[in-house]
Amino acid sequence: MYQYSTRDIIPCPIAEVLNTGQTIELGNDTTLCARDGSERQIADSAAPIRDEEGNIRGAVLIFHDVTEQYRIKEVLRESEEQLKTLMVNIPGITYRCAYDAEWTMTFISDEVERMTGFPAEDFLKNAVRSFASIIHPDDGDRVAKSVDESIKSRTFFEIEYRLQKADGEYIWVYDKGKGIFDRKGRVKWLDGVMINITDRKKAADDLTAAVAKLEAANAELQIVSRQAAELARQAERRVLPKANFLPI
Repeated sequence: MYQYSTRDIIPCPIAEVLNTGQTIELGNDTTLCARDGSERQIADSAAPIRDEEGNIRGAVLIFHDVTEQYRIKEVLRESEEQLKTLMVNIPGITYRCAYDAEWTMTFISDEVERMTGFPAEDFLKNAVRSFASIIHPDDGDRVAKSVDESIKSRTFFEIEYRLQKADGEYIWVYDKGKGIFDRKGRVKWLDGVMINITDRKKAADDLTAAVAKLEAANAELQIVSRQAAELARQAERRVLPKANFLPI
């Protein structure tokens, strides 16, 4: 027998049981190597056998084959590691939250601190603040309405709204997510991703402002052009009568 993670040999617990008289249990990290070289994950325990007077007469060793449970545990652990790696590489906030008024977070990636200045731990179970508390007051109802509509239609929601940072400034985010339902059709939670689109929104606002200025300038130019044309017509009407009296 040896420890799976370190490959260190584990002494047979029988000797320890006989010496101490105590029951010993080994965890699921124990590996049993058979004569044919095959390995099985086991959970085992050893206990003393006593006679009527309480004297130790032997020991019993019990093995439970937990290879399949251990394999499932390893698959889940690897999946979690892959998910963590994926989340680290996503250029945005990944989250899982309750479908409630506070958007109570059960998970939110560390990217939230880089984007907002608030650590992820602040939002978990609303420990310090709720996520709803940093949504711009003018955007809160619109966000809730969009999510409600997506839940009714069981489709993705896509929303652009503002979040207040720790320094008081606001950023724009693009939030895409979906409700996850149980077998009875009840909402279990919301999963989603938020991306910072502040620069894009600023560029769009700058473009809108530039277009508005251009349209205003164009309108003013048209007014000036009409005024100039009118002055030219008036000047022409004043010159024509004099031309009628010139000698031939």
